[in-house]
Amino acid sequence: MPSEFHWWGVDTQFTAAGDDASVSAISQINQSIVRECLTAPGEYVWAPSYGLGLGRYVGRALTADKFAEIKAGIVSVMARQGEVRKQPAPVITFINDLAGLVAVQISYTYAPTGQAVTLTIPSNSN
Repeated sequence: MPSEFHWWGVDTQFTAAGDDASVSAISQINQSIVRECLTAPGEYVWAPSYGLGLGRYVGRALTADKFAEIKAGIVSVMARQGEVRKQPAPVITFINDLAGLVAVQISYTYAPTGQAVTLTIPSNSN
């Protein structure tokens, strides 16, 4: 079932007819993953435990323990996505750019079609 297009940090999108744009399938799952990863815990009033809060790590030096904490949180987010295949498990990779910033790359399989998907959450997504 399609839902409203709502990519993190992007204004509401509209169709040529002026209706709210909708999204489904892989785009919908990707938007959901990014939204949960970047929403701070307690920020969503109706579900206080929702959100991983990756933005709190931006601009900070990260220890191995913090990387493990982030990875565990993303694994938990991915486990709640019904259309993400559990086997093989999603792969979370940290990517350093030339400036020393870290992005998160998530590779998973879209269960309805078996399609491999790679989603990158850039380091400037706070």
